[in-house]
Amino acid sequence: MTTKIKLIAIGGLLGGVIYAGIIAGLDYKNGLDFNTVRVLVSFIVFGALVAYITAYGLKKRQNEK
Repeated sequence: MTTKIKLIAIGGLLGGVIYAGIIAGLDYKNGLDFNTVRVLVSFIVFGALVAYITAYGLKKRQNEK
């Protein structure tokens, strides 16, 4: 596995976990029940978005060199 793929995967996973945790925390604070589907969808969608942005940034930085 190349360094670029590792950075993209780590960025996506970390971003998704943090965002899903914040969403779950806000639901708990507002007195809502834990919604597994909402947390998983938030994790996947936001993680994919972060991974895409990371890949785009790495590609753009590589093209500038």
